[in-house]
Amino acid sequence: MVMNSWKTSGIVNTPWMHPDVLPQVRSVMDLRHGLIPYLYTQMWRAAVEDVPPVRPLLWILLRTRPPAESKMLSCSAPTCS
Repeated sequence: MVMNSWKTSGIVNTPWMHPDVLPQVRSVMDLRHGLIPYLYTQMWRAAVEDVPPVRPLLWILLRTRPPAESKMLSCSAPTCS
């Protein structure tokens, strides 16, 4: 992971240079590395299946609501029939 934090004085400031936050930095980096397969798959699906990599919550609502409510959620414009 590259983090550029360069100042005009030449001081480089990166999170792992601060021992008091090192456990949190490691935890977040582990989480990031753990999500890589999921993110890779979602980006692949976005390219191949033409779906967004992050699924909108509205899609879940449309699947779990009764048909009448789903229609109200999916079409709120006055021209919808």
